[in-house]
Amino acid sequence: MSTTIIQRFYEMAKQEAEAPALGVYDNGTYHNLPWWFVKSKAKHFGLGLLEEKAERGDYFYLFSSKNPTWIYSELGGLTIGLKTVPLPANLNATRLEELMKQFPPAFIFMGERVFSEELNFLKNIKNLKKIILNHEDPSFEKVTGLPAASFRQIFNNGIRFESKYHTTYREVRQSFTELDEMSPVFVDENGTVTEISLRFGEVDRMIAHLSRQCSQNKIHRIFSSVDLSHTLGRVTSLYWPIFLGIQTVLDHPHLELLTQLQKTRPEAVYFSQERMVQLDRELLPYKKELFPTTTTFPQKLISLVKTKLLTYRLKRKLGGKIKYFFQETAHDGEFQKILSALKIQTFVPQEDLLRNR
Repeated sequence: MSTTIIQRFYEMAKQEAEAPALGVYDNGTYHNLPWWFVKSKAKHFGLGLLEEKAERGDYFYLFSSKNPTWIYSELGGLTIGLKTVPLPANLNATRLEELMKQFPPAFIFMGERVFSEELNFLKNIKNLKKIILNHEDPSFEKVTGLPAASFRQIFNNGIRFESKYHTTYREVRQSFTELDEMSPVFVDENGTVTEISLRFGEVDRMIAHLSRQCSQNKIHRIFSSVDLSHTLGRVTSLYWPIFLGIQTVLDHPHLELLTQLQKTRPEAVYFSQERMVQLDRELLPYKKELFPTTTTFPQKLISLVKTKLLTYRLKRKLGGKIKYFFQETAHDGEFQKILSALKIQTFVPQEDLLRNR
């Protein structure tokens, strides 16, 4: 029997307890969150869901969020056998209602989604047990008429009632096989939702494919700006690091990318299309210098020396360690020339991973 990503998560948390698992920017600096901390957050959130009457096979919707509580929530839901349904925050309400009729959720993590009149259909979902908010909001339940609790409240209940559910939690977590379903739907990099289930075994195969592609160099850290509600972004930026025991550093959307890369010094990066445009803009001064038009021999020689110096400077600007560059869609040829000059391998996971499901 192969090891599923959840079983591997627990093994990694035990083996590398103090090693950094997540990098999160807060109050002017990056904080390295160790494996034991991430496991504790996921575990006690899962136990808290059991206190809210969660049952194996329940559907757990998670709207996109940049807050690390999204990661704790998804991992926590998976550890107790919930079928997670990670979705973009701006998913069309009509499409969302259709999806909920087919896969009625027992739990919903609101993330960045704001409750509005178009979501009133949530009141008709009979088996909805709890809506989970990033922050405590006592008025939410009164205004919407829907059962609600904050992530912290669920987490604290998990600590309070740990002994009550310890045996059940352990048995469920250890019983997963590669045939068990993680999610009933597949979300691509563009946020398109299709009714294709995702199983533990398929995730294992995609992770193995990524590892084969990047077997030449040791990776300690991956910097990610992608939306983890998208399946392929989640496999590359969360499940793969769990399996390899490497750190995922989460992009802070309001900071310059070059500044973040210099601070975190990752060996691999995964950029969303939006952040690729931002990186291209930040690299513009270097692009103009790196590829000048030359004709005569002396100019070519001078250009060659200059290019080597610029390449060195640019590599330092990118943190100095990047070996692998993942992107949602292939970028323009000039940008690829820069990455080639820096000896950085590029991948578009959407094409490669779908063939290895």
